[in-house]
Amino acid sequence: MIRPFLSLALVSLVGASWAFANASVRGQDLLSPSAKEVLVEPGESGLVVIFMSSHCPCSNSHASLVSDLAREFKKFNFVVVHSNSDESIDEARTYFAKVNMGIPVIQDRDDVLANQFKALKTPHAFVLNSAGKLVFRGGVTSSNYGPTADRAYLREALQDLTSGHSVRFAEARTLGCLIQRSKRSL
Repeated sequence: MIRPFLSLALVSLVGASWAFANASVRGQDLLSPSAKEVLVEPGESGLVVIFMSSHCPCSNSHASLVSDLAREFKKFNFVVVHSNSDESIDEARTYFAKVNMGIPVIQDRDDVLANQFKALKTPHAFVLNSAGKLVFRGGVTSSNYGPTADRAYLREALQDLTSGHSVRFAEARTLGCLIQRSKRSL
């Protein structure tokens, strides 16, 4: 569910796992002409947050895979987060409108979400269960070029959760382009 103008969930480190006050993310809607603020809340099973870039070929090669996962795993809400400070909002808006992933895309101002999630590269995926616990973080696949990957890490995690099991691998290697943070967030 997407709601305009609601507050961002706070992230706290609890032992070795992340817990979120509520499993929601907020940001500027890149695909809205008015650039309104939106809150993306978890679906019945949770929330999938994927950091992507408008310039990174690794990120681009995963766009259709992410779109397919969002259509397949309807009990999860998906959101793409764009954090790269070296890519203009206009470039990002044009790119994400063109690839038309069918899920919300938000702009991460001053790298707030990238820093909270500790996202490093694009694409970098995070899955929060419905209780707000981070149950997976890592690459969407085992390759920097999605279609040739021999492992689909994000798909496996979502399949595990959908079948009522714990995620087999809570962390997976992330391949891709580094997220360029703004000087304000360093």
